[in-house]
Amino acid sequence: PYYNIWINKSVINDKQQMISKKLQGADLFNGKTGEPNGGGFGNTFDYEILSDSALHFPQIGTYTIALDQYMRQDTLKGVIAVGIKLKKN
Repeated sequence: PYYNIWINKSVINDKQQMISKKLQGADLFNGKTGEPNGGGFGNTFDYEILSDSALHFPQIGTYTIALDQYMRQDTLKGVIAVGIKLKKN
């Protein structure tokens, strides 16, 4: 039922101050073929998207990255997990 997903990403510093907030959309399925994006097997797929190539941490410290789904329904049937991976740019 969901060809896309919307996620709010917030970055919070160790003083509990929000330093960044971004609404990110991702297409989970190909709009023309209906095939899932990403790779996997059965009905489980992994799909990576570039969220923010210019995310900057202004000071050394501990940061929290919070992901909140921003869809019209609270529970998204068929979505098992959403996670993040940080890579140094």
